[in-house]
Amino acid sequence: YLVAHKTRQFVKVALTGDGGDEVFGGYNKYYMGKLNTKYTSLVPEAIHGFIKKSTFPFLSTKDDKRGKRFKAKRLLNALNYEGDFYYNIVSLAFQAEEVDALLKNSWRKENTFRHYKSIVGDNNRSLTDFRNIDKIMSLEGDMLVKVDRTSMLTSLESRAPFLNKKIWDFTAQLPEDYLMKGWNKKYLLKESFKKYFPDGFLDKSKKGFGVPVGDWLRGHLAPELKSYIEPNFLESQNIFNPAEIRGIVERHLTGKEDNTFRVWTFFCFQKWYKETYMAL
Repeated sequence: YLVAHKTRQFVKVALTGDGGDEVFGGYNKYYMGKLNTKYTSLVPEAIHGFIKKSTFPFLSTKDDKRGKRFKAKRLLNALNYEGDFYYNIVSLAFQAEEVDALLKNSWRKENTFRHYKSIVGDNNRSLTDFRNIDKIMSLEGDMLVKVDRTSMLTSLESRAPFLNKKIWDFTAQLPEDYLMKGWNKKYLLKESFKKYFPDGFLDKSKKGFGVPVGDWLRGHLAPELKSYIEPNFLESQNIFNPAEIRGIVERHLTGKEDNTFRVWTFFCFQKWYKETYMAL
């Protein structure tokens, strides 16, 4: 919103970079297919379970820094022997088995991603599959929504040239190593435009555009968050297993471990439940 507000002081229409990573293969998570195939071919599933259990305590973090330990834990948790590894990597908060532990029996659902699988298919292992999942899940349900709402709130028209349908259709027909050549992401895009940038510029690492949600939840949002785990409120909902959800929230509030994504997901649901569902 602040970026859009400042931009609107100078122009009425702005171009955004939305879709560049999805169209040309620019996310680290797109390595997941190669990593999952390699790992599961070398490590038996039973041993993988032992590795997860023994290493997770060393990979836990107390702050929302999203550094190497955070990424290693996320990768290890996403590895999957049944083919759902990409859905695991995009599930920033809870994996399927974690959701089952949090919810009462009557609220558990089989195959949460059934809608997306019905569009993309069930056995998603290629870069094209991952990009198609992101197109209908991350772009339509998250990225574009935020940009559209915040830009229109300041009366700024935003346009995403990378999301031209002809460009998407063109890259969908290319061999995958045109997009991700080895470990080089967005290979075609960078090769096409490297003459316009200083040497080495396009090899710089990606910088995320994040906000300190974890700190907010421990700070000015803490009173509201605590109200959502009050015993009487949780009992009246009859949705969550109180001990499980209170443990996750309280460990975050006390700084014992960083549960930013989990607690934020819970916070947003509870806020919607209290302000919208209960008002019906």
